[in-house]
Order: sequence, then structure tokens, then C-alpha cells
Amino acid sequence: MPNRNYRNGRNFEYQIMRNLEKEKYICIRAAGSHGVFDVIAYPKEFGLPTIWIQAKKSQLGIANIETYFQKDIEKIRQLPFLANNEFYLYLKISNEGQEKWKIEKDRVIKLE
Repeated sequence: MPNRNYRNGRNFEYQIMRNLEKEKYICIRAAGSHGVFDVIAYPKEFGLPTIWIQAKKSQLGIANIETYFQKDIEKIRQLPFLANNEFYLYLKISNEGQEKWKIEKDRVIKLE
């Protein structure tokens, strides 16, 4: 049986997938890959971007996400930034909800 941290992380990934599926995406979870991305969302409609997501959990809100998740962000920034692809870090904060960050080549932008 998977440990509690794994189950909580998996549940967060499924929550992300359900939300994106409501927004016209087909989602794939990269289960157990320990790779750069946890969820990949492909658009059902022409013109929408493919979304690549790294999902993380934290006990506290993080003031400087670029420092705290530096390794993850650098892995993403090493990838080619192709047209119509967007990279995100979703952060689940215990008892506070979640934050969504868009990762660009030269900056990280907090959304919502």
C-alpha cells in the first residue's frame, strides 16, 4: 500500500486533472515517473496550449518560489520553449488551498 505522502500527492494530481478536463483538456498523469512533469494536458480544441505541470505540496506558503523550488524550475527552463506549450508549477499548501505559477524562460509568474 502506498504511503500517505504518495497518496496525498496523487490525489492533488487527480484534482488538477479534473479541473483541466472541465476546461477542454485531455490529461495524462505521469505516474511514478519522478520526472520533470506530473501532469500533461492536451487541448481538445485547436489554439489552446499543451500544458505541462509539476505538482508540489508544502506545509506553508512560500514567499520566494524560485529559490525554494530552484532545482525543479531549472529543469523546466532547460527544455525548449516551443510554441503553444506552457509550463506550470502547481503548489498545494496544507489547509490554505493552492497556488499556480507559470514558468517562463526568464521569470516565474504567480497566477490566480
